[in-house]
Amino acid sequence: MLGFDFAKFGMIAALVSIVVSGASLACILYFKRSKTSYNHEARRVELDILRSSFEEKIHDLTQRMQKDPRRWREVNHLILEGSAAESSSSSEAATKPVLSLNPYRFIEDLGIDFNSLAAIENQVFVLTPFHSMYEETYDTIRDACSMNALKAVRGDEAFRVGNILKHVIEQIIVSPYIIANINGRNPNVHYELGIAHCLGKNILLVSEGIDEVAFDLQGERVLIYRNQEDLSNKVYIYYTKLLKGK
Repeated sequence: MLGFDFAKFGMIAALVSIVVSGASLACILYFKRSKTSYNHEARRVELDILRSSFEEKIHDLTQRMQKDPRRWREVNHLILEGSAAESSSSSEAATKPVLSLNPYRFIEDLGIDFNSLAAIENQVFVLTPFHSMYEETYDTIRDACSMNALKAVRGDEAFRVGNILKHVIEQIIVSPYIIANINGRNPNVHYELGIAHCLGKNILLVSEGIDEVAFDLQGERVLIYRNQEDLSNKVYIYYTKLLKGK
């Protein structure tokens, strides 16, 4: 009768046990990773639904607030000032049946004299809502610009009593560089941004996410940032490269 090799059997059993354990561990890790991926996807869907809900509520609140004439004038004050300036010469234009284009008429109607203005070579004019919730973002932009010997300013820092739109446009004219904080889709910022585009300025848009960028601006140069540190680094790098390319 043949003898049974217990040592060999034990070795085989140990190898089988190791293989089974390894396979079990691989399965556990796979299902855990699958579950993690599923959780991430589910979380992303939840956040998208939550964001859509907030956007709808913000839209409804904005619509309700702007039904109040006083509130509507406060939100759109720069647009109103621009319309008032343009209306001063609109009656003359209406009598002309032929097409005529004066690209500077709007600026002239505000009482801005190009000859009285001089470019400020190192100035970055920041288009931003005048609200405390954007203070930190503005401070970050200002500090990042200073690292490239650029001086960032905004419309309310040196504003004199009078037409604020005139002051803002004068600052856009004399500033070689423009940064627009488009978070919140503020109508005044977008209005000023359109003017800066018409004047051919170098413009950098900054936004916390692509969802903050209006559809017709998504083809423009947009700096998307995650937090204030990320914003600082990206603004610094942008102007470092820009200035070196001069």
